[in-house]
Amino acid sequence: MDNEYISRFVNSKTIRKHLNRIGYQFTTLQYAYLIWQCKTKTIAEKHKEWNKMIKTTTDCSYSSKAFPDNTSLHKLISDYIVAEDKLINRLKQSEPNTFYDCEIYEYDTWESYNGYYNTYGNCICWDFATENNYKFNITKHYIDNAECYSSYIKAFFNENGEMTDIYCSGHDGADVYKDLSDYELSLITELFDDMWFDFPTPFYKGAIVCDCFVRKPFVLTDTNPWQTERETQNRKKAKDISYKSNMDMNATGYSFDNITNTLHWDWCNYYYMDLEFYNVNNLKDGERFLKAYSMYEKDAIDIDTLLNLYQIIISEKIAQTNYSKLDCFIDEPTKRILGIDKYKGDDNYD
Repeated sequence: MDNEYISRFVNSKTIRKHLNRIGYQFTTLQYAYLIWQCKTKTIAEKHKEWNKMIKTTTDCSYSSKAFPDNTSLHKLISDYIVAEDKLINRLKQSEPNTFYDCEIYEYDTWESYNGYYNTYGNCICWDFATENNYKFNITKHYIDNAECYSSYIKAFFNENGEMTDIYCSGHDGADVYKDLSDYELSLITELFDDMWFDFPTPFYKGAIVCDCFVRKPFVLTDTNPWQTERETQNRKKAKDISYKSNMDMNATGYSFDNITNTLHWDWCNYYYMDLEFYNVNNLKDGERFLKAYSMYEKDAIDIDTLLNLYQIIISEKIAQTNYSKLDCFIDEPTKRILGIDKYKGDDNYD
């Protein structure tokens, strides 16, 4: 297989370059999984790539909790494509007792956009989102009066209005599932979610990294693969890899909270395959403390030094905040006389 070609489906540039540098050899199963988790490809592009994979790779058997019978991977992928197409058609189909709403992705958060609509095509977020280069999602809600929660189908779209992901949710026997057999529903909800891999990465404890899409820096302290390796090396009863899933492919670390001026422990909050090294020169204000904490995690400084650095960095941040609130009639010469002009921060009008 063309391993450098397959690596293009890794979202992180840092990990992609590392895998190519070490000459990592992907399996057919990993190839299929990387296509599924790729956030830059549309569903149509993923389907096309899976079909190419089926034609160009040697088939292998796959088994999991949901598929225990060592089924042909090629068959599972082919059936997955059919099931996903059914779900897309169901999303677009007008039905009684359903309605649609949509959200726009703006300022790193999902915001509800206007009201509710009776058909898929009437969701007016289409034009607004694509004209303004916003990602968006559309949800079809079922009014099924369920005791627990009502069913829905949700699809995500890129800035060009192309569908990138879709999933459904509902209680047992919900009408939302009527076009899918039990087997097809298992494919949609469990085939890839049940997979877990330990891909090599160039990261280390104390590295300052970020999610390649969110770009919020944090100090990396652990990943699930590292934990698994420690348990194995220490001869503890390690969690069987067969019981690990995609939700376990996570990383943990400390980010900086600019509101409370404290570190925040983000436990298992990041998908480790989306991590990239963060440019530490971009750290500003209180986030500079991440440099100090990184040094502490790497045993380069002790706890006393870390606490002193915290006092210095946070005091400077508070001084800069208070400086920005000074009366506008205090001129620059006066500020220099008072010795406070050094606290002037960068002007940012974005």
